[in-house]
Amino acid sequence: SRLVEDLRDRIGQVAYMASHTRERPRIVCVEWLEPLFLAGHWVPEMVELAGGQNVIAKAGEKSRRVEPKEIALAAPDMAALMPCGFDLERTAKEASVVTKQVWWEDLPAARRGHVWITDGSSFFNRPGPRLVTGLEILAHILHPETFSRPPSHVPCGP
Repeated sequence: SRLVEDLRDRIGQVAYMASHTRERPRIVCVEWLEPLFLAGHWVPEMVELAGGQNVIAKAGEKSRRVEPKEIALAAPDMAALMPCGFDLERTAKEASVVTKQVWWEDLPAARRGHVWITDGSSFFNRPGPRLVTGLEILAHILHPETFSRPPSHVPCGP
């Protein structure tokens, strides 16, 4: 179908453009805030396609609980909060549960202001065509100089 072709084209375009970027930023994707869960399943593959390195989770693994120490030791350059079932507004309201923790504030991602909140419910947590928009969001987060800004993610300021 035309829809499937369009989605494949968008995925291919992101993968092609990302493959020509010089750096592969190290990112952690958080699927739940308390307790902390890493985004698994297809999200690590999305990160790779978008030109990043997922610092802890691996493609195909289930989402799993993670201790703050594991994230701190991974020292990600960037972080994306994408809580399961949360839209952008709710993620913005609840992000401080994690982002105000001393260990989080000491992450390279937080010190550099490279922490993003996203609409996990719409673009990351459920399988479907909107995952392609999620891929485009990740590509922008990882390589803003290469990818224009798609909707539904914002920097998570101090």
